[in-house]
Amino acid sequence: MEDTIKEENVDFQRILSMFGDRTGYEASCNEIIINYYIDDLDDNIIIQTGKIIMDSWKEKLKEKYPKYQFSIILSFNKGYCTIRFHKIREDEDRWLESDLDKYENEAIIVEEI
Repeated sequence: MEDTIKEENVDFQRILSMFGDRTGYEASCNEIIINYYIDDLDDNIIIQTGKIIMDSWKEKLKEKYPKYQFSIILSFNKGYCTIRFHKIREDEDRWLESDLDKYENEAIIVEEI
């Protein structure tokens, strides 16, 4: 099985019309919500689990794609922990604003590798 999708099989015009750019699309596709996989309602356990997964993604992305840089994002809002990542592209903005203080209603951890 191939590790990557061939670009000729992807309709990027449709993607760009829906998500704005490749980064937005990638951040949407590469997302998990921790609460969907664990029943524990303790916020600390949910965040700790998210951080463990975030660290695992960081190591796996470095190992499998050493030539690329990635942004891995963990957010926590109203009891829900979401993790996503996207490739950092020189010709596109990051998925999040650079000023994280603008996100007043959630806690955010961003790691760039």
